[in-house]
Amino acid sequence: MSVDTRNRSRSPSFGGGDELATLSGSRIEHWNARTGGHLSKTIDAHALPFGETPRSNSAEVGFRSDFALNSRPETGYAQVMIYGNQVLHAINLRTGKENRALRVRLGRDVERAFLDSSGHFAAAKTSGGMLELWWAAAGQRPHRVVGPLGPLGSNDRFTGEGFTFSFTGIYGEFYVANGSTVRFQQLSNPSSFKTYDFEENQYFLAATKDGKTLLRTLSGGGFGGGNGGGGRLNLIHLDPELWKRHLCDVVGHDLTQDERRGLPAGLPNRICPT
Repeated sequence: MSVDTRNRSRSPSFGGGDELATLSGSRIEHWNARTGGHLSKTIDAHALPFGETPRSNSAEVGFRSDFALNSRPETGYAQVMIYGNQVLHAINLRTGKENRALRVRLGRDVERAFLDSSGHFAAAKTSGGMLELWWAAAGQRPHRVVGPLGPLGSNDRFTGEGFTFSFTGIYGEFYVANGSTVRFQQLSNPSSFKTYDFEENQYFLAATKDGKTLLRTLSGGGFGGGNGGGGRLNLIHLDPELWKRHLCDVVGHDLTQDERRGLPAGLPNRICPT
């Protein structure tokens, strides 16, 4: 299941197989995706025994709801998070009750977070548009392993959009496409990561689950213009072997020493076959 941590303002949902869960306001509904029928009673998140549920006063895009709904690795459960409270609550969709043994509490500045498919790691958005990655296995003490990274979607013109991030489905692997960089981070070994760097800022709209194919636009060379500011939408594949083949087709020879001087260090000694 793939879930976007930026809580959708209309009807966020997730599911797997024949099951679907949706959030509308504070109403959590559990559906049969094939028949459209309810699998259990509607849950009112305001009525869950979380204590006080503060109203959101955030003006940030995508964070205007009191509650965020995300998937959990356990079958039949949903994660509910209250804006202004850093606790990840695990709700049994059939009973409408919280499983407190699965509760995870992250750092004080966390505003939204979601777990990977193993339930061991969490991606968290904090105040100021920063991104943190946490060890968050239930029953163990959470701690931050990477970050803060960011700010997300931010330069001197705009803050709040033009980025995408998620877990790739490989244990502990995460990607974030933001600004002029796409970063792949291995959370089980935080010192292990790789980056793809662009010459100028990109405006990222979406990505495949593995983060290797991205929909982007330059939007006239910066953020904030959407596709109406002169930017042209296109797909880019993060495939160095494909790039090498295109380079060799266009240039017609391996790079000379003069050509290499204008490029980043670390290029292989030979790129094009003889």
